This record gives sequence, structure tokens and C-alpha cells, in this order.
Amino acid sequence: MLYSLFSVYNFKINYPADWKVKLNENASFLNGNVVFFDPNGKESIYITWNELKKAKEKYTSVKEHAQSSLSKMMNEKANYGKIKIIEQKAIEVNFHEAYLNHIELSTLRFGLIPLFPKTILHSLISVFIHCEKSQRFFVIIGDSHPNDAENLKEKFQQALKSFNCHFYYIE
Repeated sequence: MLYSLFSVYNFKINYPADWKVKLNENASFLNGNVVFFDPNGKESIYITWNELKKAKEKYTSVKEHAQSSLSKMMNEKANYGKIKIIEQKAIEVNFHEAYLNHIELSTLRFGLIPLFPKTILHSLISVFIHCEKSQRFFVIIGDSHPNDAENLKEKFQQALKSFNCHFYYIE
């Protein structure tokens, strides 16, 4: 598979070359988000970032940050159906301690007749990273249908392997 390089605000990542990219128009160095998605809308990789001090005010570690995010989702029964935890583990991304959550969940999509919602299944892999050097935290999320999870996993691993959160930093 061919990959393209995306770089903005001193971080970079590789994404599948045939995917589309949408950067939030209000993004800045300290906060924002970008989404990479396949033309068919079956798979996506989403990155959000914000000031590290905001995370440190609430959490003592990247693991606590990741687990708190998952707990919030599990408590939002109105937005999510059944949530199944597939995997949770500490990993390393670009020499940073990171924490991975892999879950499967369902969401409801309401059509023209709100009495008959459609259930949409998701496989979500999220990786939380705290970067002292850039003073930001990043959350990288891969989203696909559970049947497509293996296809996305390879692309997500390539994205993580290529991710660099402070490749150009002058002190």
C-alpha cells in the first residue's frame, strides 16, 4: 500500500495515499483535529491534540487519561450501545509512553423516521500520547466496522509507526 505524508503544526504522520484528509479550520499548534478517511467511508483515522497542561490538570498519567476517556464512553448509554473491551495496554509511540484502548461498540443513527434507528457497529482503536517536548497530548483513533478491523489495523500501525509529535522543535 502507498502512503502519503501529512505534516502540520510540527507533527507528522503517514496515511493511505488514496484517502481524503480534512483538517479542522480552527486548528492551531496547541489544539485541533484532523481526520483521514477512505473514499468509501468504511475506515478512518482521527487525530486530536490539545495542551498537555489541560490533561495534567485532570490525570496523573497517560494510562489514567485513556481509562477515563473509556469510562466516560461507557457511562454515556444514550449515545452508545453495548461496549466490549477487546484490548488495553501500554505501548510506545515515537519514544513516548502511550496507552491503547481497543473496543467494539454500537451507535444509533436516526433516519427520517426517528422511531426506527439503524444500529452501526464500530471497532475503535485509540492511542493516547503525552508529549512533554511539544507540551501537547495527542489521541489517535482508528474507526472501522468490526468486519474491517484487520484491514484498518495495518493502516493504523503504519500511522503509529510514522507518527512524530515534535519533529521540528527549536529550543
